[in-house]
Amino acid sequence: MLKIPRRLHPTFSLPLLVLLLTVLVTCADNSGQTVAQGKILFDEHCSACHRSQGQGGIGLPLNVPEFINNVDDFYLKASIQRGRPGRIMPSFDDLNTNEINTIVSYMRSWTGKPGKSYPATTISADIGSGKKNVYTLLRRLPWYPW
Repeated sequence: MLKIPRRLHPTFSLPLLVLLLTVLVTCADNSGQTVAQGKILFDEHCSACHRSQGQGGIGLPLNVPEFINNVDDFYLKASIQRGRPGRIMPSFDDLNTNEINTIVSYMRSWTGKPGKSYPATTISADIGSGKKNVYTLLRRLPWYPW
């Protein structure tokens, strides 16, 4: 039968405890630094339209729980990098991936919840059928030339 000691040997447990505490403090500090850097970047690039806490203004409100808790990080990152074509949201392709990730981390800090994760799905389609349906729809429009 295996004997489990009640206390670990002091020379073993103290360095292990110090290492564990160092890792925990470093992780917490890095997370706090990331959020602080994200706030700086958000204030510099996003707050003119979305205001400092994402309340909205010219741009949509981002800190509404129904929005921020239901979009995944890919959507946020793509929206920042590429913008939202057809809307007022410009692209920020001058920001690097790390800066965009930092902004998204700051946005996630508003609720303290991670974003939803949506599985990638493959969609199959019949291109010929789609073209036929679009053509039929267009012929019904009064300004269609044929």
